Amino acid sequence: MAPGAAPRPNQAEPLAALLDGSRVLCVQATGWGKSTVYFAAALALRHAGLGPTLVVSPLLALMRDQVDAATRAGLSAATINSANLDEWEGVFSALMADNVDILFVSPERLAAVSFADRVPTLLDRVALVVVDEAHCISDWGHDFRPDYRRIATVLARSDARVLATTATANARVCADVSAQLGAGAVTFRGSLARPSLRLHVVAGLDALERYAWRTRRPQLSSRWGTSR
Repeated sequence: MAPGAAPRPNQAEPLAALLDGSRVLCVQATGWGKSTVYFAAALALRHAGLGPTLVVSPLLALMRDQVDAATRAGLSAATINSANLDEWEGVFSALMADNVDILFVSPERLAAVSFADRVPTLLDRVALVVVDEAHCISDWGHDFRPDYRRIATVLARSDARVLATTATANARVCADVSAQLGAGAVTFRGSLARPSLRLHVVAGLDALERYAWRTRRPQLSSRWGTSR
């Protein structure tokens, strides 16, 4: 966090649980600041002389944004993905030299044969594993990215702290993900309501009228109260 910054309500509790050694599931709405929790945890663990943080993230564009945000937070950040094959050796050299604070990888990378021999060494070094979009490791939510299902096996081989984050999980999915994190996992769940989003029902339209309404939606947004 920047000097003088203060955590938002309910951010301190999952952070404290992580630093206490727990495995944590954090279910909060998009924009709540889940990345702030693991950036702060990564900084605290590094200041305590512990290893880097490994973040499993689903999208290349998101990884780039997260690397930029982590750098602004004062972390030495790197990523290993299919778009930077020529940088892998440099990143691993930096990891072995303890010059990387936080590493972002995709779930497919952890499962790839070309990466498999590096995973044990990586897991031995990290102090914290973060699983973003963690509902995908659930039996009820893995269709989006099947390789997320292999992450539970990776976590079982690691003694690291674990933070699983998602904005998309009902009670059944929360219970499933928590079970996969292991005995004693702690769940922090907030409201998933998004005050910036509104739902409206426009009844009585035939097929042509529905199509016309959809194509004119930008002009009608103020009338119907929609927002992005």
